Amino acid sequence: MEVFAKHGMEFRMEQVAALAGVSKQAIYRRWASKLDLITHAIEMFVQENIDTLPRKVDPPEKELRDFAWYCFNSEVITANRMSIFLQSESFRNDALLERMRDWHGRLSATYVRHLQILANAGILQSCDVGQHVGILMDLLSGASANLALARVPSEAEKQRVFENRWMAFHRMAIKTGPTQTPC
Repeated sequence: MEVFAKHGMEFRMEQVAALAGVSKQAIYRRWASKLDLITHAIEMFVQENIDTLPRKVDPPEKELRDFAWYCFNSEVITANRMSIFLQSESFRNDALLERMRDWHGRLSATYVRHLQILANAGILQSCDVGQHVGILMDLLSGASANLALARVPSEAEKQRVFENRWMAFHRMAIKTGPTQTPC
C-alpha cells in the first residue's frame, strides 16, 4: 500500500518485492496483477482494522469518538493518495468500484452501530442515524484530505484538526441537556 500510495498504478512489482523481501515471481504466483495485489492489501487492512474492532460501546459517545479518531489517525497522506488513485482506477474497473463500495459500507456500518446506540439512549439530536454517519464521515474525510495537502502534518496538527471536526459534529448531533428521549 505504501508503494501504491507513492506511485499509483505506475508502481513496479520490483519495488513491492524489495520491501517484502521476496522475489517478483513470488508475488505474481499469488496475485495475477497489480490491482489484485492492491485490492487484497486493502481487504486485509479493512478486515484487520475495521471488521475486528471491539463491539463494546461503553460509554457510547466516547467509543464513537475513539473510533472516529482511530479512522482519522491512519496515515493521512497514504490513505488519501490511495483513495484518489483507487477512485480514478474505478472509473475503468467496475469490479474495483464494487469493492470500494463494500469497504465504504463496512466502515459506515461501524459508525451506524455506534450512532444507533446513541440514538437508542436518546443522546442524538435526531433519530436519522444515516444522516449523522454521512456528516461525520464527510467532516473527517474532508479534514483528512486537507491535512494530506500539508504533506507531513504533525501529530499535534492532526489532533487539533480532528478535535475541531469532532466538536463541530458534537454540537450538531449530540444532546447536551437532561432532555434525552430515545429514538
